[in-house]
Amino acid sequence: MADGIDKKDVVPASLRILSIFMLDFVINIVWSLAALIIFGTIFYYSKGAYMSNNEMMEQMAKSPEYLFIGSIYNIFVIIMTYLYWKYIDKRSTDIIGLKWRKNSLKMFGFGLIGGSLEILFIMLLSLAMGTLWFQSSGIGIFSRLEIQRSLFYGILAFLLVGFGEEAIFRGYIQKRLMISMGNKWALLISSLIFMAAHILTYGKLLDFIDVALGGVILGYLYILTDSLYLPAAYHFIYDYIQVNIVKLQDYEYFKGAVIFIFNNSGDVVVSGVNYGNIIEISFIIVELMVLLLLYTYRNRIRSWLV
Repeated sequence: MADGIDKKDVVPASLRILSIFMLDFVINIVWSLAALIIFGTIFYYSKGAYMSNNEMMEQMAKSPEYLFIGSIYNIFVIIMTYLYWKYIDKRSTDIIGLKWRKNSLKMFGFGLIGGSLEILFIMLLSLAMGTLWFQSSGIGIFSRLEIQRSLFYGILAFLLVGFGEEAIFRGYIQKRLMISMGNKWALLISSLIFMAAHILTYGKLLDFIDVALGGVILGYLYILTDSLYLPAAYHFIYDYIQVNIVKLQDYEYFKGAVIFIFNNSGDVVVSGVNYGNIIEISFIIVELMVLLLLYTYRNRIRSWLV
């Protein structure tokens, strides 16, 4: 073992990573089906008895409660991550980065600021490029109760998503690869795995590039801080703003109340091939800028946070 890299650990690490990735996939599918059946049954008998299946699914996609119920599976993912480190890898669970330290709250706060600023700059760039424009306020479309429910359950849902996904992708997969291969390869491979995990949610090239670069940002923040609090907060607020506060594009998994509604120029289609929504170009540009800033000022950022 040299420079913190255990070369003999590469094969066992790859098998463990594959197994936890597959378990995460299975848990996600099983919980999603269970949530769909349970919530769908309740919804059917309370509201949807006279709706078609498509109409009922459309109404469920507008429900922030359903979004929250679907996110609960992340609790099992966090528990699974702890169990893997303790019983499979036989290491202290402190390695995950969730142990509370005196600077954890500060890192969480910086994560909220960082994720919010990234979304803000994405919106400003898209507006400047003319690919995004303000359409209307959600306050005039949705009731106050609908917006309050969306904001409340959105916080719960995306806090679970932020900590759950960061626990497995950064707290286990990336950390495991860091031990076996070092930081650079660990960052690259874990980001590609993070991208692969979102294939069922996002299905186009620009989406994949966006998710992969997002994984690099979150992974690099994890390397800089050796803590999950900053990347988890960054992840949480990044998702929360663009799903529950502002609507930048359509999402199949949630079509509920938002405060601000924007419209965009649609998808990028070349020779009949759909590469994804045009706003993803702004996401990619801003993410590259964020990575450049993080790398350029990495020592200063580390001194601020650690």
